[in-house]
Amino acid sequence: MKKTFLIVATTLLSGGSLLVPSYSATRDVVFGSTLAGGTFAKYSSAANAVIFTSPGWGTFEEMIPLNNGDAEVMAAVTVNTGSLLVFDGTSTFQPTTIWSNWFGLAELGNGNVVTASTIDGGNYSVRDGAFPYGYAGFGYSPNWGTIYKMISLSNGNVASGTSDLGGSFILQSNGGMTRQQFSNVWGTFQQLVELSDGIVLAGTTASSGSFAKFDGAAFNGVGITNGAGWGNFEQMVAIDNGRAVAGVSHLGGTLVMYDGNANQINTGWGTFEQMIALSNGDIVFGSTLSGGTIGKVTNGTTPSSISTAQGTFYAMAELSDGRVLIADSQGTGAILVLDGNSLSVPSNALGWGQIDQMAGIGDGEAFLTTNDGELLRFNGSSVTQISTGWGVVEKLVTVTAPAAPAPDVEIAEYTQTSDAVEIKSTGNSAWAVTPEYTDDPVTGEAGWMVVGVFSNSYLSGTNTTTFDVPVTNAPTLQYRIRQTEP
Repeated sequence: MKKTFLIVATTLLSGGSLLVPSYSATRDVVFGSTLAGGTFAKYSSAANAVIFTSPGWGTFEEMIPLNNGDAEVMAAVTVNTGSLLVFDGTSTFQPTTIWSNWFGLAELGNGNVVTASTIDGGNYSVRDGAFPYGYAGFGYSPNWGTIYKMISLSNGNVASGTSDLGGSFILQSNGGMTRQQFSNVWGTFQQLVELSDGIVLAGTTASSGSFAKFDGAAFNGVGITNGAGWGNFEQMVAIDNGRAVAGVSHLGGTLVMYDGNANQINTGWGTFEQMIALSNGDIVFGSTLSGGTIGKVTNGTTPSSISTAQGTFYAMAELSDGRVLIADSQGTGAILVLDGNSLSVPSNALGWGQIDQMAGIGDGEAFLTTNDGELLRFNGSSVTQISTGWGVVEKLVTVTAPAAPAPDVEIAEYTQTSDAVEIKSTGNSAWAVTPEYTDDPVTGEAGWMVVGVFSNSYLSGTNTTTFDVPVTNAPTLQYRIRQTEP
């Protein structure tokens, strides 16, 4: 049920507007760093602070968010010769140990998690998704060699590539109860992406760099025109309509469009250091061309150079408002914003050194970490430091933030001229603001009416609401501000 707060301006307060800090991002961040022998931590977007820490977990080799509702995150760590760590939102627990090192984690559709580790010649196992999360294991299967890639699919299955039999595609389904091996001799799986519901595209080292596709029944390169000879698959992202774009080493850095066949877009981009797919289907990438080039592919076919001489590209992330945040080595480390084809430098965005991790947290904001232990926040227009001393953040995921608390609504300032009213009230940007008035408070709630036309702006914890005087011939008017949960 939505909540509503009503504040009536019966006693009108004067003075300046109240500057109350307010944060409305929708994602919190869970991360593992090298601090104190391996510290697991959670950052709250609302509090703009780290609210949970647990040290002593060794190296964080893998970390995934969980979607089954019982727990938030599972991490694969090196403590106790290879352990799983589960965080339920308030505490950590360790369901299993002695797995050596970890290749990957991937959640199945029923909430179970497929794990891949180096023990016993490379093994798969499945952890039961029932709470307490991950304590029960089943489906142990050794001797798969190196497990290169492992991804969760939208149909609830998990796909991966292994070195077994010269390079095989593995599908795990039925809640982890079924494991199928498809094809072989594909070499190393350098890239693996889902094109659509359960359909997977791989970039492999077979035949000097080959595309291969799992269509739900078989894994092969049959029917892919120009499917081989592309060199190393440095980057690959899925876009739309069963298509993908890859950045490969062929001809000094080539962009390739896969649409059922492999088609060369253009060449000469150097090494592709970063590449992300945007929600509108475009691609943004960073390459070594011309001392560091930011490029863009529009509609899957039209590449363009946005900016050069940017140095090394550390990280890229799409923000919730469609802009792209880019971290590179320009100067002594720059954080840039790409809005369409326009590149800008936010306030306080230079001199941060190397950015190791970056993730959007909603409301056009992002959380970032540096390699010298700083936690940063991009608030949509500027970069600020949250805290320092965290060592290197090795893994990072975002989780759903708790619902925004009810705003503390108070009328801070009221101004009226002969024909206009301005009311400043505290609150937050996530809750809708509506001004109301009455010329007969004795009648109670039935006497209150909504102001039909008004404007509202929000800045630093204060809503400023303006409107014309709704009734010009009333002897007395009272106003109130209604804030409603979205």
